[in-house]
Amino acid sequence: MATGKLLLGLLGFSDQLLRARAINARSSLELKAMQLEELLQRIHDNLLLTNH
Repeated sequence: MATGKLLLGLLGFSDQLLRARAINARSSLELKAMQLEELLQRIHDNLLLTNH
């Protein structure tokens, strides 16, 4: 019985770690997307400046 509780506890801990990693990955992707958007905007602005 103690082994079963330990196993359930480990599975719950593992699930929490996976959720935290997913949240971190999502946050990282959102940050990268914002940085890419800013970079594309700068490229666009530079192209407009050089074409006029």
